[in-house]
Amino acid sequence: MPSRPATRYQRLAQDLTLGIEKGEWSTGERLPSLRELCLTHAVSMATAKRALETLLDLGLVQVRAQSGFFVAAKPAEEKAKAQGPDLQQLHHQRERMLSLMQLAEQPLPVSLQMAGPATELLPTEAMARLLTRLLKRSPELLAESAPVAGVLGLREALCERFAALDVAAKPGDLLITQGASEALSLALRVLTQPGDKVLVESPVYFGLHQTLASLGLLPVELPCSAEGGLSPEAVDQALQDWPDVRCLVVTPNFQNPTGALMPDAAKRRLLKVAAAHDLPIIEDDIFGDLHFGPQRPRPLKAWDQQDRVLYCASVSKTLGPSFQIGWCLSARHAKALTGLKLSASLGGGGLMQRALAEFIRDGQYDAQIARLRHALAESSDRYLQALHRYFGTRLDVVAPSGGMLLWLSLPRQLDSVALLKLALQQGLAFSPGTVFSSQGRHRHCLRINIGRPFDAQVDQALSGLADLLD
Repeated sequence: MPSRPATRYQRLAQDLTLGIEKGEWSTGERLPSLRELCLTHAVSMATAKRALETLLDLGLVQVRAQSGFFVAAKPAEEKAKAQGPDLQQLHHQRERMLSLMQLAEQPLPVSLQMAGPATELLPTEAMARLLTRLLKRSPELLAESAPVAGVLGLREALCERFAALDVAAKPGDLLITQGASEALSLALRVLTQPGDKVLVESPVYFGLHQTLASLGLLPVELPCSAEGGLSPEAVDQALQDWPDVRCLVVTPNFQNPTGALMPDAAKRRLLKVAAAHDLPIIEDDIFGDLHFGPQRPRPLKAWDQQDRVLYCASVSKTLGPSFQIGWCLSARHAKALTGLKLSASLGGGGLMQRALAEFIRDGQYDAQIARLRHALAESSDRYLQALHRYFGTRLDVVAPSGGMLLWLSLPRQLDSVALLKLALQQGLAFSPGTVFSSQGRHRHCLRINIGRPFDAQVDQALSGLADLLD
């Protein structure tokens, strides 16, 4: 009896398998999206999806949430992967986040590559007492689901804090999210469609580039100066050159990775430019509370009279990774944002949101911010003193006025990924500059996290790093 001819999805699965075997896609590389497969192979979305699921069943690919299908490692490659991250993946945009996370999992003496405070700077004991008290009083909170928009008490507490920054907000305008990354992703999804152009700073947080890629968006990079951040005039010129740009993503307060603080006058000019071009703005203010001076800088949203700014932030940098609680504030887009979150992650658990609301209302959050700000300011001074001592004129760095990051510019001929490879042998990790651009720029730069308090071990690591330049 003749064999039944292969179906369309089986033929597509065979073609993809052959491509993997020929090396068209290497281990860890992302396969074409469902949309791309539909276009290039003239198949339906259902056919493309079933073909990829076939490869998944065969162990040839693996799925990464909101990123797509990636070529799975062979057993020998998995063994090598367990021994440490492949630094060459830092050159590939879609692999950067995973590579840096793997690097963070390595038992290194001095890990300065991720942006976060050390455990000893977090209010772990105070939060443990608060959670114990909440659960003793209401054990049913362990089974509570938060509303999609977030626990009302938390939204009210946050709106009170916004008012102190001259940001007018109502609880109904505010959406609680799973950290700042989800807030930024939802804001982008509200404003754009796949294939759209988005203005971004350069350098900029590598996670933003990964989010843009996963949404099929095209970044248009504009220089971000460590002295003053993004130039409103550069935005104006870019909008004349690319009138089809859909939105701007910007971090005016202590930008990641440069630490730049945009002056208030520049913030106002940026809003005027945006109004002239009818450009929506997504503001990331995740480091805004961590100022070293006496007064917290106001966000761009404080001058927004047209509800043009979608304001995003999180408490993960002040309370630690267990509090992946963020938000997106926008009266104009509140309904659309909530609808997208409903399809993405629902509301999550209510316990941590209620704990955060109480932590804010009883003054413990302000006390934690004050302690953390003091520690980071001291840390910044000590790191900078050591860097100038060991690197001398080979280093260009601007002292930040807040945040927890230092952006180091080294001699132009330097390759920071190659430098990282050597530094790892000495037990030091940092983030190479190339991961902060979709175009591979800033290869002679690197970012270090000063959220780890300066000590003799850090001092020795920075001295050893300087020696590698000789």
